Amino acid sequence: MTLSEFETAVSQALETGQVGVPLSLKVWIHRPGGGLEVAESLARLIERFVPMLRDAPATLLSTGADDGSHWQILLTGRLGRTALFLLSTSPASVARVQLLLIGNHGVLQLSGDSSLSDEPLAVSPQAGAWREAMEASRRTGQCVDVSGLLC
Repeated sequence: MTLSEFETAVSQALETGQVGVPLSLKVWIHRPGGGLEVAESLARLIERFVPMLRDAPATLLSTGADDGSHWQILLTGRLGRTALFLLSTSPASVARVQLLLIGNHGVLQLSGDSSLSDEPLAVSPQAGAWREAMEASRRTGQCVDVSGLLC
């Protein structure tokens, strides 16, 4: 599956009411290699998937390795909805994606191997601002206000 296929499945689940009102989203991506600009990829994932929660981001909390090989980003929206993004890399591994969307009437869970190299995660126009917020939160261990960043 490509990220677009995951995105389409989530959109359809929301449009048909399968999960009801979205409350929480978890996206976990493991990619092979070590040269990935993880923060920029996370910014693109945030911009693709957070709008599906129908809640504007308010705060961001992040942790990650100093070498950038993995990140965990927790976004909390103004209405209290949450999105958790986990992105990791390692040499000689298979690309894998897992997605969990929890709504007030159901759950959507998707997973599978993914040829992510066929669909590169484009650099976000706001990648610098997202990266700065991620780095600030990782460095301080505190939530950072991201209400000025758009998805």
